[in-house]
Amino acid sequence: MKISNKKSPKAALNKNNNKHVQQVVDALIIAAAETGKTEREVTKSEILNYISNYALERAGNLGAVKNAHFPLADKDLAGIQKTKNQTSYITALEKRVATSEINEEKILESLKNIRKVEVKPYVRGKQPTVRRELNLVLSDLHIGSDIHKTETGNLDFGRNEESRRLARIVKDTCDYKQQYRKETKLNVLLLGDIIQNQLHDARDGAPAAEQCGRAIYLLTQAVAQFSANFPSVVVYCNTGNHGRNTGRHHGRAVNQKWDSLEQIVYFAIRESCKGMKNVKFVIPKTPYVVYEVFGKKVFATHGDSVLNVGYPGKAINTGRLETQVNRFNASLSDREEYSVLVVGHVHTASITHLSNGAVTITNGAMVPVDEYAVSIGLMETTSGQYMFESTEGFPVGDCRYIKVSIKDDKDTTLDKVIKSWED
Repeated sequence: MKISNKKSPKAALNKNNNKHVQQVVDALIIAAAETGKTEREVTKSEILNYISNYALERAGNLGAVKNAHFPLADKDLAGIQKTKNQTSYITALEKRVATSEINEEKILESLKNIRKVEVKPYVRGKQPTVRRELNLVLSDLHIGSDIHKTETGNLDFGRNEESRRLARIVKDTCDYKQQYRKETKLNVLLLGDIIQNQLHDARDGAPAAEQCGRAIYLLTQAVAQFSANFPSVVVYCNTGNHGRNTGRHHGRAVNQKWDSLEQIVYFAIRESCKGMKNVKFVIPKTPYVVYEVFGKKVFATHGDSVLNVGYPGKAINTGRLETQVNRFNASLSDREEYSVLVVGHVHTASITHLSNGAVTITNGAMVPVDEYAVSIGLMETTSGQYMFESTEGFPVGDCRYIKVSIKDDKDTTLDKVIKSWED
């Protein structure tokens, strides 16, 4: 049996000065009646109007006298705890708001440093009939990752590598089936994780402001190249999990996912490309985009929400995919049903033809393995981005996975296509 050494409030008082203690108690009662306060709220200066300082000192600690003779009720204790909880919540909320405002200030500062991109406009003659639509999926670029080989054992990935890999993808897209160029429309799907952000670590990659600046600068050049090589370009934008505003969405964004750093990047690219008359941007607030190719609907999302494709790098659960697609299509009319579903996020390229007739496409990543991938045992990846062609009756026709590698990282001729970011 344990014996507690903790003294009660009354035991804490000076037992040899009960007379002075009683004087303090009487003074507290009188002062409370005079001031309209409770005995516990009366201050030392207020009771000294009724007793001497000597008597107060002889009685011992004033707080102990209050605790012994005027204890807090359970209701009062609950109220104090509630106030403490509210104060803690307000403090945390203020910190989150401050973090969000700091992030926004950084982004706005980065926009001031964006250099002008020279555009060679596409020379349009008589508007041709569109007989082909080329769909380029750009996701998981992770611009600003600044990966070091010394930390991953794989490849470096900095300013030069990210610009050259993107340049390779842009060049191969512009070179694709040029004999049909006049009748080909280009759809560019920016499906999130465009920047690395600081999702796994507060010091991950370049500063957030620089990451956004680099993404805007590189992708504006990419759109400019597309504008100069295709008669019509539509850019569809969607936010990924890495692009979220961590000041607001600490975990997976399920409400207003569009309120993100990547959405700011998309707005900035759109403004930078306003002079390109053959380019149109679609930046919805939904966590997915939908568009039509020759009467067939394409559904595209990042892949961290809405549509769960699992982990194609390990296994593709076609039954699970079909169930999700069927659930989507059950809510739509026959003409509005999705024929093609495209996602990023999983960093593994695949095309799956489901038995219900739909086609699912998962995109690869432009970035090599980073520190996070290594931490979960992923030591290598086949980096690249998917491109697929649509024609009448074939929403997914010819496909090409544009691979990027260390060969492109070292190819200085690609600097003529897209210039890397400079301070």
